[in-house]
Amino acid sequence: MQLSYFGNIVQESDEDWNDVDLFLSTAQPCLEGNLPKSEATFIRFHRSPPPKYAKPYSRESIREGTKCRAKRARFRPSECFRDSQTSPAYGATSPVPQKLQQMTTIAEENILSTTFTIPNKKSIPTNSTKHKVTITVETFQAYLHYHCVPKKDINVYLMATVINNSDYPILAGPATIYVNNSLSATIKLNSISCGEKMECPLGVDKQVKVVYKPSKIFQSQNGIINKSSISTSEQRIIVKNNKRDEPIHLTIHEGIPQSSDERIQIQLLSPDMLSKNNSVIKPYFAAEGCQRIQLPSVGIEMDDLNNLLWTEMIKAEEEKEFKIKWSIDFPNDKTLEYFKYDQEEHQKSFSISDSE
Repeated sequence: MQLSYFGNIVQESDEDWNDVDLFLSTAQPCLEGNLPKSEATFIRFHRSPPPKYAKPYSRESIREGTKCRAKRARFRPSECFRDSQTSPAYGATSPVPQKLQQMTTIAEENILSTTFTIPNKKSIPTNSTKHKVTITVETFQAYLHYHCVPKKDINVYLMATVINNSDYPILAGPATIYVNNSLSATIKLNSISCGEKMECPLGVDKQVKVVYKPSKIFQSQNGIINKSSISTSEQRIIVKNNKRDEPIHLTIHEGIPQSSDERIQIQLLSPDMLSKNNSVIKPYFAAEGCQRIQLPSVGIEMDDLNNLLWTEMIKAEEEKEFKIKWSIDFPNDKTLEYFKYDQEEHQKSFSISDSE
């Protein structure tokens, strides 16, 4: 895989730069360079402020109050309690102190300052036009693999796993992907340090077709005294490799529900992970002897988000079926509710609610 690294330069100094040496730096001297000091935070129980009573009144005020009581129909608090601001009995209360504000610091990981030297002299006129310059062109060893999340998208994506073994860190920014000299996709790359692994999507391969069959759900009951309901879900996925002479290494991603209550028991019925992974050895590859990275191998595994990752080698012009089946056992007097956590956490689970 070849990486062409470009930078855009805009200068408005009212002076043209003619045949100059360019040095591009990621340093930002305008930022504060001192380490901030951590502040102490205390926690205590909330205490309501004591009530503030009205001021004592003189005999004249009491006599005036007696006259007011004689005229109940014309009673107005402001006539008898002129010094009170709100309530005739207790007066005004002091405002409730503001709660301690929670300060949240958002940190963004960036590559430390790097200076790029442009090999040839350049001329940059003073205007608002972007001038693209080539920083470097590097070639990496790419390891290709296919991925598909058919529940969300039946397209099959070709991914390239590479290691940045160049002397240049890759800064975050937009990237245009070309496959066989044809525009394939436009993506946004994250910052990649030297020696770090990078997953680069190369676009959709239209020669691999995926059919996501409608889900089948079966309901049953179990037990005599303590009855429980069993909901069994079955999902079939058909993959056809239409390439004439090229096998593919494909990983299917399928989310399996998670239980958020011990009374909900979820069991994966198919595929059998033990038999599928009985004689599978996870392959590794080394990038010029500096780092070992694990690649997906034929078999089944569950990731941290309870997604089933099913990897198979599909031969040219071969059709293969992926059958995924799981059961949910829960109390008979309860109903299941599917919900998602915050989208940024990318987690799924269940909760129990009383049936109506």
